[in-house]
Amino acid sequence: MELRKRLEENRFNQYVQVLEWEGGLPIAVKDVIDVKGARTTAGSRVMEYVAEEDSSVVRRLKRAGFTPIAKANTHEFAIGATNTSSRFGPTRNPRDPSRITGGSSGGSAAAVAAGDVELALGTDTGGSIRIPAALCGVYGFKPTFGRVSRNGVVPMAWSLDHVGFIGRDLKLIVEAYKASKGYDSKDPSTTLNLSVPEKDRKYRRVGLIREMTEGTEVEKEFMKFVDKLSSTLEVEYVSLQDKGWSEARFVIAAVEAAAYHSKFLPERETLYFPDVISFLRMGMGLRGVDYVNAQRIRSEAVSYLSRIFKSFDLLICPTVKVRPPLLEEVLGKEVEWRVRLVSNTAPFNLTGNPALSVPINEMVGAQMVADLGEDLSLLEFVINTLGARSI
Repeated sequence: MELRKRLEENRFNQYVQVLEWEGGLPIAVKDVIDVKGARTTAGSRVMEYVAEEDSSVVRRLKRAGFTPIAKANTHEFAIGATNTSSRFGPTRNPRDPSRITGGSSGGSAAAVAAGDVELALGTDTGGSIRIPAALCGVYGFKPTFGRVSRNGVVPMAWSLDHVGFIGRDLKLIVEAYKASKGYDSKDPSTTLNLSVPEKDRKYRRVGLIREMTEGTEVEKEFMKFVDKLSSTLEVEYVSLQDKGWSEARFVIAAVEAAAYHSKFLPERETLYFPDVISFLRMGMGLRGVDYVNAQRIRSEAVSYLSRIFKSFDLLICPTVKVRPPLLEEVLGKEVEWRVRLVSNTAPFNLTGNPALSVPINEMVGAQMVADLGEDLSLLEFVINTLGARSI
């Protein structure tokens, strides 16, 4: 009863529905992921339905002893990085309620940071797990693309969407990841589980991504973290030589999102938040040749990173270049802030690499990126090197 009371207080507007808890380890579930008998709205006035069955990831987690106890607030249709455009209102940061959580899995991050749950489910298309995890001072893990099924998840962009985890304890994230991953006939992307097996690697040589670190607002705190790593690891600057990666991811995301939302448009256009409908309009206006060229750049990015990981075991940079802004600074400027918040995270949705945001302090995170298939190696490295618990 104490847990339910705390959830219903909803101090940071992190929840949109409280569910019945009948034992098991309680988790929060982002409101784009279906839980049987619960309402799914994707934070939007455009649609609403009661899920007739669990999403594949929820079903697998239930079998492992996890129990959904709340649906968590999200930026509308997961198209945003601030968690301010939601039919339920903005989510506030438990570390400082005058500031944003980041998004679009902001409700999930706030649920964990507030201490209500140890673990929450989120989705990540351009940083939507890692960004709020960093700004709320908890762990955020995006697995290798295709590792965890998206069946029963409202899509943002089908070839970029990842389901992942936000938590205070990395060992619990490992447990949830192991329970969730694997082939699912209802999600074709999970065939990658067959072609890209889990790989084991000992991390010794770390590439510090220069252009994602130097001159950032959080550089000072981040470099103190790097200095600690340097005592046991070889750290060297590296450049990703981003040749249009971010632009390519934007084109792919916009076109794929527009394709999904075409069933609602133009009839329900006025029901969307301004920043979201503007994104969809851009997607509608792009040409087939733009999408094909973006996919070509994507294949080049994947190849380039594959070569990088022949020289380095791990890549690191700040998860987000800035500290969480005040809510009042963001309202009405969601598009501007989306661009600023996703710049370090979005490239790794394009390539599909596993990426983990590690809390440096209560509002700054370090992003660690591993080679494809090295999900468990990455998680276990951080546990063994830095410890399992967040601050």
